[in-house]
Amino acid sequence: MNLQTGEWDKNLCRLFEVPIEILPRIVPTTGNFGFLTIADKRIAVTASVCDQQASLYGHGCRKPGDTKITFGTGAFALAITGDQPIQIPKKGLLPTVAWQLNHEPIDFALDGGVYNAGAAINWAKSLGLFSSFEQINQFPQKSAVSQQLIFIPALSGLACPHWDRKAAGLWIGLSLDTSPLDMMQALLEGIAFRTMEVIEAMSHVVTVKNVISIDGGLSNNPYFCQFLANLLNKKISVPQFSEVTAVGTALLASGHLSSLKSVKASCKYYVPNENMGEHKVIFNKAIQRAKDWY
Repeated sequence: MNLQTGEWDKNLCRLFEVPIEILPRIVPTTGNFGFLTIADKRIAVTASVCDQQASLYGHGCRKPGDTKITFGTGAFALAITGDQPIQIPKKGLLPTVAWQLNHEPIDFALDGGVYNAGAAINWAKSLGLFSSFEQINQFPQKSAVSQQLIFIPALSGLACPHWDRKAAGLWIGLSLDTSPLDMMQALLEGIAFRTMEVIEAMSHVVTVKNVISIDGGLSNNPYFCQFLANLLNKKISVPQFSEVTAVGTALLASGHLSSLKSVKASCKYYVPNENMGEHKVIFNKAIQRAKDWY
């Protein structure tokens, strides 16, 4: 699809040898898609939307700079940019359609991803570094990075803004005193640092708002959320329900496009309480060692 026109791109279809006439018609996100019949009941289908865009809508993001991050297997940040796609390849960000409501102009977004978030946590659990998620919700000692212990979660390479599939996962700063929980603390911080890189790349393109809404498994970890708030120097908002994507889809399908009062009222907030500037320098040194490993 050509992002400028919202139509199939003739040049790309020719390049990939896809006959343009076999492709389905591109239509807005909301509208009349037909009906489903379930238990003899006819139900109208009135929205068609991808999961990350549905999550973006469910978080209440509507205006340029509104940003959400979903922490699942990977971490995916989307920020609304307005009615024009923004292409800044040097920042490693991907322009995308957020949605098109009925026949209004298209709303665009920037997409930035971290390959390994929840996947890195589960991998570490399979190694026996911890046994229950409650163990890694808080840590008695100061941050791992302040002790020069850093983890780069490049277990599948590095996505935005590096796009380096040859990068490798890395713990650096290990010593004989390092415990499994120390390693887990560094792992959580590493995911937060990588997320910071994505948000900082976005900040060069759009003014990211001072409150960022997050969801997914890691949003249930208080240590991670507070560390992320400190790194980004922004308030982190966590809706107190897990199905943000479903809420976004339901809002789009129902036509009640501003019914978010109950969602916003049930959020938990993490406020920055520490300056992390000097730690970013250390992380940048570590990530350079993980890049282009093979």
